[in-house]
Amino acid sequence: MIFLKERALLKFKILMNKIIGLDITEKEYRDLPYPSYSLLSDVSKNGPQVIGGARNTDIGELDGVIVGKIVDSILTDKKIPENLFKVKKTPSGKVKAILKALAYNAEMMPNPNKLLSKENEEIIDNICEKVKYLKTKESRLKGIKNYEDYYEVIKKVIRENKYRSDENNTSLEDSMIVSDYLYNVSVYLAKKLKKEFEYFFGDKINKSREVFYQVKIIGEIKNVKFKGMLDGLVIDHVNKTIIPFDLKTGSYPANKFIEKGLIGWNYYIQAALYTALLEQYIDTHHPEYKEYKMDSFKFIYADRLNSKETLYFDTKNIENFNDSAMNKNLLQNINTFEEYEIKSVSDLIDVYKKHIDDNSGDRKV
Repeated sequence: MIFLKERALLKFKILMNKIIGLDITEKEYRDLPYPSYSLLSDVSKNGPQVIGGARNTDIGELDGVIVGKIVDSILTDKKIPENLFKVKKTPSGKVKAILKALAYNAEMMPNPNKLLSKENEEIIDNICEKVKYLKTKESRLKGIKNYEDYYEVIKKVIRENKYRSDENNTSLEDSMIVSDYLYNVSVYLAKKLKKEFEYFFGDKINKSREVFYQVKIIGEIKNVKFKGMLDGLVIDHVNKTIIPFDLKTGSYPANKFIEKGLIGWNYYIQAALYTALLEQYIDTHHPEYKEYKMDSFKFIYADRLNSKETLYFDTKNIENFNDSAMNKNLLQNINTFEEYEIKSVSDLIDVYKKHIDDNSGDRKV
């Protein structure tokens, strides 16, 4: 489903407003060879060995991540993601691994169009044994049968990716396969957030404010060039303020946002880093806003497990937030959560620089 009215409004907005940020696609942004918030967050959790190494790509298949991407796309791109596929329900664990392996080997099957046909039993048995899915044949087939539509989607994406080379092609890694239930939750959350936070996501265009989405920027901190992509940016012409914000969804109550989100998911790193990069970018590329004040970073949060719970969190609620997050231990200014080790953004950048210096030539991020 495409929101035609909202797409028309978006096109109108682009025509009426200048573009703020780099005029590049999301793929081009991802390909920029600079570290980002997600890398610093990974370094904070797992140490410098993640720099230049393999990153966890399975996280993109987590239910929470998929819901967040759908909600984000509806609210900021004004459309359902083009790389989204719906199924009745999605498998997990070994069944998912089996179905992926079967889809990749579909062309080798005696009967590729009927997965559970008798002709395919041998290849199914072999793959089940490889992933140690050691159940009875009857239980195996029953487990696979429950997710045949998932298999068909994967097979279709793999086939199209193999025989097409145009830029609109979608690889399996870039695809979002979502259950009907999670899709409906995502659409409901998007509508609820749009209604509750009209200032950030509304369609009304006027002279008092402009809203830009998916703002891609680069900047330099401590002699390291960083990239960042903000969910949104409000230019408030009445109050002469620039308001950066980010949309988050999760599976914890809204009253746990500081502990579980700001600290647990390292959102404090994102807020501090993006604010610093944005200040640089505006100063360098948009002198027309030199009289405007950079407002504190905002988070808009929705609990996907309890769709009644939403939260507007302003980082100014934490005393000296930016200075604390950038340069000092953030725990000095908020409640102590002993299970989390909090590092300043400045310290994390130092860890990154030292690792690069110690491993010269390995600059993959």
